[in-house]
Amino acid sequence: MAHADDELVESARIAADKGDWAEFIEIMSGPCAKRTDQPIKTAKWLEVDEETGEYLDCPVNQYGEPSKGKLFGLFAQGRYWLTRVFRWEVKRPKKENSSVTTGVEWLNNLARLTNVREATEAEIAALPDDTAYTWEKRNAEICLPLEFCQ
Repeated sequence: MAHADDELVESARIAADKGDWAEFIEIMSGPCAKRTDQPIKTAKWLEVDEETGEYLDCPVNQYGEPSKGKLFGLFAQGRYWLTRVFRWEVKRPKKENSSVTTGVEWLNNLARLTNVREATEAEIAALPDDTAYTWEKRNAEICLPLEFCQ
């Protein structure tokens, strides 16, 4: 959604786009607001065959609960905003040859895909100065991940 003509929806969009979670939560009536009290809601639909009345989408979700439909946009102040313009479908690629790979072929492919080599000094020297590796090397400081949690 590039731009909304509603002030509330537009301010929420701007906060979300710039990653300002606190501002977005305040626009949505604060962290303790019930979903029914939030001014912006998701808009969903269930596709139904009009002739048979049969659901075209799956009527239950992956947990066996009744499906609430597919997300297509937002609903706020009595209006809908379309945010999902494309409908994607995940499919497995078709194989040209239907031969079954042997365990050896599979292991050879895995070895080829996971082949990791050490970076050369020339490659390290060519890194921009603002990369974390260059900064750590220059300052001789190595930070363990999540050390702030200990």
